[in-house]
Amino acid sequence: MVNWMRTNPRQLFDNVPIGLSNKEHQQRQSKDNLFDDFIDKLDIIMQTKTETSPSKQSPEQKVDGESMDESTRMFIERIERDSREREERYHKDSQERENRYRQELLEQDRRFRQESKEREERIISAITELKTDLKSDFNQVKDESRTTRNTVIALTVSIVLSVAAMVLAVIFAK
Repeated sequence: MVNWMRTNPRQLFDNVPIGLSNKEHQQRQSKDNLFDDFIDKLDIIMQTKTETSPSKQSPEQKVDGESMDESTRMFIERIERDSREREERYHKDSQERENRYRQELLEQDRRFRQESKEREERIISAITELKTDLKSDFNQVKDESRTTRNTVIALTVSIVLSVAAMVLAVIFAK
């Protein structure tokens, strides 16, 4: 395999974090390293397969080749097992995140409902208090208007009586 074909284009700027935070830069480097490790392992497998072709082997090499084939098979099985385990772990992590998110939403909904209920109770108590204040103010205004009316009536009667008394005094004085 030609070495330039294995070159990852991102490797040109590996040590230059252009527009990336340190965390993103480190994550990219670790992904590139995983990619390179995987490619190296696949190269080893491919080389062992091409080196140990059955037609060119002696009986001694076939035993060795079979053990190589066995080791590559075991290696591939291990990679597949690791892949399955990683997939299961990702699936489990995503389910846990989903459950946490669902629980947070339920808790937030419960808090919102409680807050709205408390707000409603405060508004109702404020309305009740205003209603009571308005009733007492209305009763007070009604009482004051009765008092004022009675006072006006009393003053009118006294003025009429005093004018009548003056008219009688003028009539009797002549």
